[in-house]
Amino acid sequence: MFAIIYRVENGEIAKVRSYSMECVLDANGAAVTWIDGVDPRRSVALLASLIAAPGHHSDYVMSALALHADASATTELERMLKSADASDETRGHAAFWLGQTRGRRGFEDVLAVARSQSSSPHLREKAVFALSQLPNDQSVPMLAELMKTHRDPAVRKKAAFWLGQKNDPRALAAIEDILRK
Repeated sequence: MFAIIYRVENGEIAKVRSYSMECVLDANGAAVTWIDGVDPRRSVALLASLIAAPGHHSDYVMSALALHADASATTELERMLKSADASDETRGHAAFWLGQTRGRRGFEDVLAVARSQSSSPHLREKAVFALSQLPNDQSVPMLAELMKTHRDPAVRKKAAFWLGQKNDPRALAAIEDILRK
């Protein structure tokens, strides 16, 4: 369970952070209005609108959106990942959070971007990073595949780098295998 904290200044949302309900929050004497029973779909829609607005740190807002268990969060993250209108930064954050919070479906979305030739090089590298952050059972085989078979040398290099960070004998075996060729 988590809370999303909005700082409102001059009638506008100025800052967004998410916190565990276990955290003790100190508002330094500022007035706080606590709102319970918010519809998760409306919360996701509000956060998505903030990501699109200038001046917001999309990584904080994106993480708050991704922490929602509601299916609308998955749909919104996928929309951002696939949007031609979204910046590579926004798409990269969406890839990371899809991989971290959306289970198999998110994993498949991120893997598709990493494998794609039509995604920008920057976005493919972000997708490789997102894959590297998954548990070894998921990440090592996919990173090894990308390192061995991807057409983009930058993707192969990033996959090899992240494999090298793994404490997994399969990662070492994949790197040794590629070095022998």
